[in-house]
Amino acid sequence: MIALLKGKVVEKGTNYVVILTNGIGFLVHIPLSTYVSLAEAGDEVTLFTHTIFKDNAIEIYGFKSIEERELFKVLMTASGIGAKLGLTILSGLNPEELTQAILKGDSFKLRSIPGVGKKLADRIVFELKDKVGRVGGFKERAVIQGQERDLSQEAISALLNLGYTLEEAREAVLQVKEGTDRLEELIRNSLRFLAAKR
Repeated sequence: MIALLKGKVVEKGTNYVVILTNGIGFLVHIPLSTYVSLAEAGDEVTLFTHTIFKDNAIEIYGFKSIEERELFKVLMTASGIGAKLGLTILSGLNPEELTQAILKGDSFKLRSIPGVGKKLADRIVFELKDKVGRVGGFKERAVIQGQERDLSQEAISALLNLGYTLEEAREAVLQVKEGTDRLEELIRNSLRFLAAKR
């Protein structure tokens, strides 16, 4: 079981990164929250990982913190949630938002995530409400109102609520976020970018 990877970033995309360590390049699947914190190509990075063994392949999922990795593992204990959907959920809401939504039973917020309908949102709340509180750190941070959150994730969440796909929202925010430190401005510039593409 690979629990941690440390090495140089060779290549990265919004949902993956290739890490070179000891002459081997590992393809690691990542959520958006991890992507926005990644170093540039050539820099060193450390990811906490979860490994899934399939018939003819090994899939590695990487996270910026142990808590985020544990939340991913908790998500996969819910009926109907596999690794791919687990990453999508962690890309749609940051860990604190997700934990807060589950603890409060806010299925409406969960349904804002692509691939999560009413039945699945209700199931997530029902099956995971008692489990997410055990993931160190997130429960406490989730209940603190006014917690500073990552602007990129908030902007992407807002674009998803406006009907854009996760890929559209990611691309727009990544294109316009540099030099922007206000959420309203980031959303406005992202909307201009998306409008110009259509």
